[in-house]
Amino acid sequence: MIAGPRRKPLVAVLPVVMIACLSACTSSKETNVSGMTPQQSKARALAMEQEIAGRLPKDAVVSVDPSRGGTLISCAGDGVYSRAAGVTIHIAEGTDPATLLPALAESYSSDTRFQVRDVDSDYRSAIQLSGEYAEGYVIGTTGGEHALVVDSFSPCFELPPTMSPFDDF
Repeated sequence: MIAGPRRKPLVAVLPVVMIACLSACTSSKETNVSGMTPQQSKARALAMEQEIAGRLPKDAVVSVDPSRGGTLISCAGDGVYSRAAGVTIHIAEGTDPATLLPALAESYSSDTRFQVRDVDSDYRSAIQLSGEYAEGYVIGTTGGEHALVVDSFSPCFELPPTMSPFDDF
């Protein structure tokens, strides 16, 4: 579960991402499932979180702190889920976290894996990377910490009968 200062940014951006995820899905289970196992899907999202942090200027990043776990959210259809989690990227004093977002968006603009969108709000600067099978990442300022938060949503996968959607994953 996400706790402490991570809760508010994820809760604030979750409706935007849920709409994006749902609009990427259709009613056919076969077209929404990546073919990955839950572990492969989670590994892909974790690797992407690190890739995103790695695309920021090295001198701007103080630390990268992953969330303590993930939550499964329904993608579409029975038994099809995505793992929602994220990381907090602490930014060096003297660097405005919001100023890092345009260059980060530009670095993904020619990446065929994702569509890039500006999803700024009245209180938060953010960009969204949307991929296949409802995979997505929202990278934005926190409003409270000197940091960027990456809210990640893994590619959709079929949940095996040995796992519960209520498990911390």
